[in-house]
Amino acid sequence: DIDTKTMKFDEVVPIVNAAKSYILQGDQYEADIFLGAYSNTQSPEITIGGQSIKVEEGKGNYKVTANGVGEKKLKGNIRIKDPSGAAKDYPFDIDYTVFQSTAIISADKMNVLYQGLDNPVSVSVPGFTPEQVTASVSGGVATWKSLGKGNYSCIPSDRTRDLDINCIVKNGTKTSTMGSKHFRVR
Repeated sequence: DIDTKTMKFDEVVPIVNAAKSYILQGDQYEADIFLGAYSNTQSPEITIGGQSIKVEEGKGNYKVTANGVGEKKLKGNIRIKDPSGAAKDYPFDIDYTVFQSTAIISADKMNVLYQGLDNPVSVSVPGFTPEQVTASVSGGVATWKSLGKGNYSCIPSDRTRDLDINCIVKNGTKTSTMGSKHFRVR
């Protein structure tokens, strides 16, 4: 009788629950670390925003395409039967923020580029390594060369009056355009 209302679990896994996955330099990284238990003999029913999600080995894997910039709040529930057969609900909240990453493109010495001169240019995208970022020139004739780690050399031709520097990011197999910046050439 003592054990009749005790939930039975046969698997235990470590769980790291980070409050933030992106942090600024100087900020502290913070995470809750604990053991989670589940039963291979019984799968819970997991819903998020009223939609059921697939459960394997006691765990639900929720994936959604991040649409619309801003804060997102979702409600979810885990339902599992206790030893008496009664359903027990465990509600939870999911909060996350979607931001649009954008390229930071700057001429290192001036606001304009100069014809026939080596103009240093820096290109970066917050949240991505320099190896994932690629930049190119369009809209004008120029010699464009990567110097590594987000640094480039741009030498516009004598005929060029304007040009655009474009930035793309390759993340795994996905390539995304992150922005461009228009420069006047003198």
